[in-house]
Amino acid sequence: MTDALRVAVLDASAGATERVSAVAAETETLSFVPTSDASGDAFDALGSRVDVCCIGADVLGSTADATPVEELLAARGKTAPAVVALVADADVRATMLDAGVDEAVSPDASARSFRSRLRRAARHRQVTCERSLYGAVVETMDDGAHLVAPDGERVFFNRRAAEVHGLPADELAERAPEVFRERGIMDDETLAAYEESMHAVLSGERDRAFVDVELETPAGSTVAETRLTRVEASDPATGEFEGVVGVTRDVTARVTSERELERTNERLGQLARFFSHDLRNPLNVASGYAELARREGTDEQFDRLQTALDRMDGLVGDLLVLLDEDERTVRESVHLPTAARHAWETVETADATLVVESDKSLHASPSNLRRLLENAFGNAVTHGGSDVTVTVRDTADGFVVDDDGHGIPAEIRETLFETGVSGDGGTGLGLAIVATVAEQHDWTVAFEDSIDGGARLRVGDVDVDGVDASQAASNKAR
Repeated sequence: MTDALRVAVLDASAGATERVSAVAAETETLSFVPTSDASGDAFDALGSRVDVCCIGADVLGSTADATPVEELLAARGKTAPAVVALVADADVRATMLDAGVDEAVSPDASARSFRSRLRRAARHRQVTCERSLYGAVVETMDDGAHLVAPDGERVFFNRRAAEVHGLPADELAERAPEVFRERGIMDDETLAAYEESMHAVLSGERDRAFVDVELETPAGSTVAETRLTRVEASDPATGEFEGVVGVTRDVTARVTSERELERTNERLGQLARFFSHDLRNPLNVASGYAELARREGTDEQFDRLQTALDRMDGLVGDLLVLLDEDERTVRESVHLPTAARHAWETVETADATLVVESDKSLHASPSNLRRLLENAFGNAVTHGGSDVTVTVRDTADGFVVDDDGHGIPAEIRETLFETGVSGDGGTGLGLAIVATVAEQHDWTVAFEDSIDGGARLRVGDVDVDGVDASQAASNKAR
């Protein structure tokens, strides 16, 4: 738009043209553009040559019918000028505004009011065109976007916002944020945090805010980051938007990667602690007996050397299970009684006794199931005593490992599955291995009181030789 507003008139009556040209002649801010064709057919030809086109009765047709102007506006391109209806009757001016003209003014208005209305029409048209362009950009964004009016009303959601929330855009604009709670998309705590940030930006307390929310939609769980930015209109009279612009981005992949990186860093920390302490002890033992064996060469020294080396081999194997906790190993049918007896043979059990009350076959990784049982047995012997009786029993959805020892206090049962946590000063890997193997198989694992008076390790949600865990119901533990 040039400094001097370019104005044309489409009206065959001399009065309308003379009025506009006279108003333009009084100021340098308006420039009257004559046109040889005063009919509505000339509107498209004006194009970008003028900023405002005034239309009178010849184009408007019957003052009781807005159809002609509606048809003219419907065909208006993005480069077409603003349209001002020259109408004396106030009710008809209101009808023309409802029909979509940028402004309506009486030909008898004062020159000052006339000029003001023309400038406002041009600005309104410019803002409308800009909104159309911005709208096209917003609708094609990969991020969700929404507008919130100063009173908190949601007035617009783009296509991507509808996809992220799993709801139609018009329903979001009409019913957000209440619909988030009704549909279970956000829980009360998440919604309260979002609304608190929104209020802070709307009130001017903050210019912008970032909110991370977890959304539960029909497509699944989504982690979204919403950036709220306050917008103030430079001239509210032009219809510029003011309120808050929200931009929502699906950051599920990023958050998942961050969480995985966190877990990886934690495992690396465990690895460092393991090598610096737990593996060093048997390594020192092996080195000492190797030196004795070199000098004395007795079977006892070689046996103890082999024991230390076997211990290191077992620790390294356990460590690999922890580091590969996300690995989905090949599974096959494993006979639980046989696996239990083989695992018992590899554990230092002193005078402890194994009882197997099971005839079940599981769908599992043979090697990882063996490690789970080895560590479960080792824990039972360590905490139950050297003469403890350990019993493997079937349950409806898996199996249990019972002992008749001293039991485990309820307040520490959950923490025992964490890596590095030990009740006896050991490596703290044993029960972490149990939890990791269970997680690899999508099993559940928990400590309970045993019917034998000691501790019970319950393993549930186990597929029984290809049968879903929910259908497995044999030999329930008493």
